[in-house]
Amino acid sequence: LKQVISEKFQAVPQTQTQATDDKKEQPLPPPSPQDSKTQYQYAVDSLINTAFEKGLTKAVQEVRDTHNAFLIDAFHDELVDKFYSEIKSKENV
Repeated sequence: LKQVISEKFQAVPQTQTQATDDKKEQPLPPPSPQDSKTQYQYAVDSLINTAFEKGLTKAVQEVRDTHNAFLIDAFHDELVDKFYSEIKSKENV
């Protein structure tokens, strides 16, 4: 499951922004360890909802557009856990 999701991340092209050298978007700095969970939990939850409602490709595009490595990693980790839980719950039905 982890590999399938990783392949999906690699398959979705990153969108290019047309910015001048003066206005290039800078990635957000990673949060301090004590703030990391609370600061990004809303964004991760929103991206998880997008993945289930609009599809994984759309969610991956959205998270990549943030250019925030911490958020991308947090989303990937939680997405794997959620998909795994969904698969397990459907197996038990």
